[in-house]
Amino acid sequence: MCAPESNSNGARTGGHPRATPKILLKTAKLPRAKDTEIVVYCEHGQRAWLANKLLAARGYSHTTLLEGHLMDWKKAACLWRSSVAG
Repeated sequence: MCAPESNSNGARTGGHPRATPKILLKTAKLPRAKDTEIVVYCEHGQRAWLANKLLAARGYSHTTLLEGHLMDWKKAACLWRSSVAG
């Protein structure tokens, strides 16, 4: 799960790994403003889908699932690095 801030390289910051159980147990550190943009992701998508549903149930209205999940983004980054290096 990731808030929309980014670092100097443009990478997202503010991520909370393994946040789904914390959201379920209501112990996750979440923004107070329910309209904060939150990008939800995991390696393959199942935990992200559940976290997204839990956030919606808690009233968060601007959540988005990362398209392609983390696995596809890692593959794309690897392919990009290969094309730049070669």
